[in-house]
Amino acid sequence: MSGNFKFKALKIITQHKYDRFINDLKIRLKPLLMRWLQLSIREKQLVIALLSAFGIFILVSIVGSAIDITDRMYNKNIILQTYQLDSQVLNREFKELSQTTANEFSEVSVARIKGDVTQALSVKEPDVTLQDNMLILKGDNILFESVILLLEQLRKSYGIFPTKLKMTQSRSGYINFNATFLVNQ
Repeated sequence: MSGNFKFKALKIITQHKYDRFINDLKIRLKPLLMRWLQLSIREKQLVIALLSAFGIFILVSIVGSAIDITDRMYNKNIILQTYQLDSQVLNREFKELSQTTANEFSEVSVARIKGDVTQALSVKEPDVTLQDNMLILKGDNILFESVILLLEQLRKSYGIFPTKLKMTQSRSGYINFNATFLVNQ
């Protein structure tokens, strides 16, 4: 019984607020309604046309904003999916790399590295130096893809990664590079 009473009381209070709102609205709109009735037919048509144009403008603005937001969300979703795929690839490569042991890598020697660099970069005299546990590779006007393949080969064959890597484009598809690796001997 008490729940039913609360519901009826709430309904009465809500109805009272609604009635008061309607009465306030009628009072505020009465001058506007009186002015509308005083307008000629031509003036009423102009007001209706103006309000219609304004309504269409608002509608087009809302739809345009919604389309823009949808496009941005779609682009961000594509970027997110790209990041997810990249992270999956990096995760897989990290797992593969973490499963290798030091015994699986070949020992680093300047002669072997020079042979690998000569073969991968198609250069006759590669600039390879080993000094104080630092292996330094330099190359000018080398095909970008060849450098990437060389870095991958050094990672897989010797287990070394560049601690410093500088690449600058010399011309389309070709780069000048300087790579420094920390090696244990």
